[in-house]
Amino acid sequence: MPAPLERLPLFVRAGSVLPTREPTHPARAADPDAATLEIFPGRDCAFDWTRDDGETLAYREGKAACTSIRLWSRAGGRLRVELGRREGGFRPPEAGVRLALHACPPPRRVLLDGAPLPERADAPGYT
Repeated sequence: MPAPLERLPLFVRAGSVLPTREPTHPARAADPDAATLEIFPGRDCAFDWTRDDGETLAYREGKAACTSIRLWSRAGGRLRVELGRREGGFRPPEAGVRLALHACPPPRRVLLDGAPLPERADAPGYT
């Protein structure tokens, strides 16, 4: 696999979800940028996405937010992503969550809570 220095190769198992976020400045203020869930369909998966302040050990006293995430890859090109209710004593900054789908064709339609989303760049919508 070619791996030039300016491009980091990333190998991800089908059926994986990787939470990512843009780096923040060390003297960080509340960062309004949303987290991105990098989704690699292929198999069903489930996991708990845990977030904390990233600076202290307060998570030991329950100051963490946990969101369950489930991914179903179905035959016929259907994909379902389910984000559960956030639980825990930490409240992350209010920001949306972006979903980035990899290794699959563009969607023909997207539903949020059963209602169709329009194809547009701003939220709520998809591109």
